[in-house]
Amino acid sequence: MSSTSSLLSLLCACATVVAQQYSSCFEILEAGKSQGDGDYFLLVNNRTLKANCDMTAGGWTLVMNVPATTPQNNFTTPNAVNENTTDVTTFFKFSDDDINAISGFRTRFRFNCSTQQIFVSRQFGWTSLRGQSNWTTDRNRDTIDDCTASNSDFIFSDNNSTNLNQNVTCNANLSIAFGAISDVQGCYLGQVGWNNRATLWAGSPTRTRAFVFGKSWNISSTTASPDVGTYTGPISSEIGLLTNLVTWSLSTALTGTIPSQVGLLISLNTWNIIHVKGITGSLPSQIGNLKSLRTIDFHDTTLGGTLPTEIGRWSNLDSWTSYLTLLSGPIPSQIGRLTRAWFMSLDNNKFNGTIPTEIGLASAVQRLSLGGNM
Repeated sequence: MSSTSSLLSLLCACATVVAQQYSSCFEILEAGKSQGDGDYFLLVNNRTLKANCDMTAGGWTLVMNVPATTPQNNFTTPNAVNENTTDVTTFFKFSDDDINAISGFRTRFRFNCSTQQIFVSRQFGWTSLRGQSNWTTDRNRDTIDDCTASNSDFIFSDNNSTNLNQNVTCNANLSIAFGAISDVQGCYLGQVGWNNRATLWAGSPTRTRAFVFGKSWNISSTTASPDVGTYTGPISSEIGLLTNLVTWSLSTALTGTIPSQVGLLISLNTWNIIHVKGITGSLPSQIGNLKSLRTIDFHDTTLGGTLPTEIGRWSNLDSWTSYLTLLSGPIPSQIGRLTRAWFMSLDNNKFNGTIPTEIGLASAVQRLSLGGNM
């Protein structure tokens, strides 16, 4: 056997091994088998498929590639087209069944139209058929749905749609449409029009872990307490995947801002940030979604900025300590809505202005400390 034949046999054997173990790019990345961005072999619905992987962005699998000159009717089919090619100049798509298997039947996909990138979701998974229900788009990719996107004349379109998130505008200038009943080509991008390249990417299959604090965490975990000095760097936005998290204690060398995805921690009961000197920025307004919070302790930390008015939504809060922080500005009047809180120690920060009279509405407070502020 020639050396060339031997090499080809070796490559085929390696591809078979990869395919037998992993059904998506994310699984390869999570298993520590990534060789960087590029082509890999996957095992999807008991078949070996070639796929392009974006490992840099977290293990996304390219499941549809639509060049700008591709007519709409070419890709409004649930079947595979030009399977096992990854040539970006060629139209190709996986079957809808394979797309949903690669995503682990999760409902969120990454969609690129020209230079615009969004997340598109459907409650029942991906479909390439027009006029299906339950489509939404996440225009700023913060994992919070922004606009409705169901339309009888498209696979999806959020043009002139209903707004689902008050922080994002669903106007036509920023809209994206795909799979129209017409002879137009590519995808539609507001202010640009049709004839744009589109790509669809499927993410994690059966997402059970999140990469937070520099390591993989079980999403079903109820406690995240990194040890002092063990973890460094910023807090990943994937913290928002830990929706079962009950206790979150930070006492590390973490840096950067607290991501807005913290607002997705709907089960969070206890939140401690103690001796963390690398945190910058302010608390995101999304913390108002943490309605299960009972205890907060921000102690000896560089966390700063003004308190968002959304603190008034902490309806179950019992105890709140903010001591030796850089929190500043006036204390919002919404503090009066914390009617369950019996303990508030907000001393030695950078608060200024007058104490809001509404604080008197927090009738359960037995101990209140506001000394040492400006």
